[in-house]
Amino acid sequence: MRYLVIILVVLVFSSCEKTEKIEDYPTHKSLLVSNCIFGQSNGFNFMLSKSLSPLDNAPFKQLVHPRAFVKLFENEVMVDSFGFRTVNNNTFLESAIVPKPNFKYRFEAFFPGFAKVSGEDIMPEIIDIVDVKSSKIVKNYDFSSALTLDMDLILSNTHQNNDYIILEFNRPVDIDTNGASYFYEDLTGLKLNNATLEYEHFDNKLYIKTNGQKINQISIRRESIEYAYGIQSVQNKMEVSIANCSKTTFEYLRRFNLQQYNEFDPFAEPTPISNNIINGYGIFGAMGLTMKEFTF
Repeated sequence: MRYLVIILVVLVFSSCEKTEKIEDYPTHKSLLVSNCIFGQSNGFNFMLSKSLSPLDNAPFKQLVHPRAFVKLFENEVMVDSFGFRTVNNNTFLESAIVPKPNFKYRFEAFFPGFAKVSGEDIMPEIIDIVDVKSSKIVKNYDFSSALTLDMDLILSNTHQNNDYIILEFNRPVDIDTNGASYFYEDLTGLKLNNATLEYEHFDNKLYIKTNGQKINQISIRRESIEYAYGIQSVQNKMEVSIANCSKTTFEYLRRFNLQQYNEFDPFAEPTPISNNIINGYGIFGAMGLTMKEFTF
């Protein structure tokens, strides 16, 4: 019994506890965050915010200031300088300049209280979808059906800088006379049949690296399970969009979507978001986007 008391006393006095105050840690200095993915269809539209410390619980919000402005350069020649404007209670920081294929664009953003930030990227050419050839296999069940689509996308052969491509597939959802959706499609498989191309699949998108190959045809297999409620409907339309990206844009969107894809997976590793802004954070990236709807 005596030895037990001695052991307990030793344990009590040997334990220690150290309290750290938040004030003991160095203060995090916020940097300006600038996000702009530009293209011929959407021009240059900037979103400015600021970085937050991991200990900062402030909500994310857009930064707006009457003395903030952006300079835009095309092949190192300044082509525009603009600030914030408000239309119908919506605030914009955008340029009317339409980017040209194979031109380099650079910006400089100025915001009171922050260091000047900048970034640059080259506008790629748009890859046109000349034609879509498809074949389908349908297996019907009691309350659902399985649809397999084999698609060949015939692309224009005039584009350059097509090392990074993002393909997205969407099907329109029918609406009944009461305005309610009664069709739901569960995408179970999206595969690239071009054996020499490297790709990743998240949801309804394929992130493709061509590794320098000049391609004019991409072969896709798309599998889904469809559930129809109420009136049975045959969905025979597909929207396919193809984005020809710079490496900067590709990596940002790939990592961002991977992060969203793994959001509720407790075993997924954190995905760092790519950044190409000097003196700050964010993305200034180019994208050539085209879309085609076809019936299968």
